[in-house]
Amino acid sequence: MTSPPDRPVCGNTIGDWLIVGDFGDGLSGSVYRVRHLSPPGLSGVLKLHRVWENGVSEKSFLAERTLAEQPPLPERMAEWLVSDSWQGHPYFVTTYLDPTPKGLSDREWMTYAFALIDLFAELNGNRLIYHRDVKPRNLRSRNGLPMLIDLGLAIPRDDDALYPLERVGSRDFIAPEILRGERYDVRSEIYSTARTLLAILPTSVKRTLSPSLFHASEQNREQRTPSWQVFRREAEADWQAHLRNRKTRLAILSAGGAAAAIFFGALAYYHYDARQIQDKSDEHYRAQSLAQHGLDAYNNHQMDKAVFYLKQAADSGCCTNSHAIGTLGDIYLRGVGVPANDKLGRHYIEEAAKLGDKDSKDILTTLNANSTCASIKVRP
Repeated sequence: MTSPPDRPVCGNTIGDWLIVGDFGDGLSGSVYRVRHLSPPGLSGVLKLHRVWENGVSEKSFLAERTLAEQPPLPERMAEWLVSDSWQGHPYFVTTYLDPTPKGLSDREWMTYAFALIDLFAELNGNRLIYHRDVKPRNLRSRNGLPMLIDLGLAIPRDDDALYPLERVGSRDFIAPEILRGERYDVRSEIYSTARTLLAILPTSVKRTLSPSLFHASEQNREQRTPSWQVFRREAEADWQAHLRNRKTRLAILSAGGAAAAIFFGALAYYHYDARQIQDKSDEHYRAQSLAQHGLDAYNNHQMDKAVFYLKQAADSGCCTNSHAIGTLGDIYLRGVGVPANDKLGRHYIEEAAKLGDKDSKDILTTLNANSTCASIKVRP
């Protein structure tokens, strides 16, 4: 077995490539930003396989290298440059792409979001591949459009031999069902993409797309956006509704003279109503964010933190995350990390059941059955 060399650092060379940046270590290797020694202007990203006794990581590295050599979406992925070995360990280099853009207008961000949805619709649909690690760090841009990198966890969509029930992805963007060890499907990829868009879009665009993004990031897979086509259609409907509202506002504001006097009262009411709608949207977004923070803390066994976030979300009156509310109810019923409280537990379980959470409905059925049995026993 080849003995491990020291980990390369900035200033070292690997083959004909000078390391100018270090992106850290992934499942199957170390990732660097590099510049070619001759010609010196060529910039790339180098991935070096450095996990020597892990057959899974080697398989992942080789699969990623194959996808990098023959990208399923050439126009939306980094170009292949070269593959070689360094001190007995394989590496490959692809072109360097710019990070996710900054300072775009709302309309440009909408174009970016639609292009990202279309990218994964093509990857999952026509190219039959699941990325399985969608997150902001794995997105780059070219000419203001999204580009995809890091296919280390990608698998063929319909190949059961390469379709393990494993918990893959990044904690903040992985779908809840994958954390539970369930099978990955297109709705899992939709969830991760929606969570990624919520992380990178500016607040104004998130507010515009909040209905479609929250539907796509629903905790319950059965209630989530079922396909990329539906996701795209709902996002477009949100955007068109925003444009219609904006056109109405401009028309009212541009009215002058007598028309302005006539519409003055209506305009004041419109601004009040619009503010109310915006406030509700902000509260809804905050509640959904709190719910996700609470679920993340719960999955990390941080019960105090989980209860704090989940209770704020559930008590806000704006939270539609049935799984989060049901989880809070279950915590109180079982007394996990907090004193058991049957009354609170049942209250939150009932709220979650009303919102359609299947687990909560099952728990509520059991609670009602137990209550009925108890009442029969005490009858004279």
